[in-house]
Amino acid sequence: MDATDHFLQPMEQALRERFHVSRFAPRFIKAPVVGMSVNKLLFHLQFRRFLASHDVAFFEWAGSLLVQATHMPKRCRIVTRLHSMEVASAAHRVDWSQVDATIVVSEQMKQRLLLAAKAPPPYIQIINYGIDLSRFHFTQKPFRHRVGMIARVVPVKRVYEAVLVIYELRRRGYPFTLAVGGPLGDELEPRYPWAIRELIERLDLAKHVSLLGLISDPASLYAEIDVFLSNSFWEGQQNSLIEAMASGCYCLSHCWGGAEEVLPPEQIFITDSELQAKLVAYASLSEPEKAARQNRMRTLAETKFSVRDMERRVVQLIEKLRWSS
Repeated sequence: MDATDHFLQPMEQALRERFHVSRFAPRFIKAPVVGMSVNKLLFHLQFRRFLASHDVAFFEWAGSLLVQATHMPKRCRIVTRLHSMEVASAAHRVDWSQVDATIVVSEQMKQRLLLAAKAPPPYIQIINYGIDLSRFHFTQKPFRHRVGMIARVVPVKRVYEAVLVIYELRRRGYPFTLAVGGPLGDELEPRYPWAIRELIERLDLAKHVSLLGLISDPASLYAEIDVFLSNSFWEGQQNSLIEAMASGCYCLSHCWGGAEEVLPPEQIFITDSELQAKLVAYASLSEPEKAARQNRMRTLAETKFSVRDMERRVVQLIEKLRWSS
């Protein structure tokens, strides 16, 4: 893995129950003078040995490790799951002819990969991201105009624009509030959360817009909000959006590529004025009508985004490749 194992965790146990699984964990020498050159050689030797000792290597994230593996003599079957950022950062550097199977989360991501890759991967399979539905529960609650987001507060998530939407709605007399759960920015762009804090203060929204920071229990936030907002301009298949659906939150999304594979078209907007109109329209529904739409969200999550279905399809793919080795 080149990044977090957050996406692997839901299905790792299923893989371990079916296969003998080991993670690549290279060891290095702590030597300030010769360490860098020696460790580079050590890494290469350990990586080559690791690949040769397995029937199938599963690369969670199609990143730099996959790039290196595809430019070595091939020693085992290779499967990777590509998420989102690798399309821009690594897809053009991978020798896809060496990859036996590539998993993507949506048709949109498949098309992005085909555009980014120098030569198309020989086999691509779409497997929706899945969540553990038992962790999220739908309970009806009185509507209180509460909008929520769970996302790292970085420009791609368009939190700044969401604050302005709440401001405009309140100016028009609609008492919407916004709660944002997620780490505040990153080291590459620290100005963004600062600007949002300043905006909240300038617009006198401190009592109505909350930046909550990292949320250890997302289910608790979903239980407190009425509408989940996905306002990004780029996503893979937003995990928090699917969790919110499973929690029975009514969900609205900006038209990032692939949103139409998650939500019905009437819940996708282009402009901020369209978002305002959809929020006002939902608020005007009767409680039974709201409950029906919330139930629809839960049903959609159960139908398309179950971790059990994801596990089954990934295991089947690896099993097929293992026996063809």
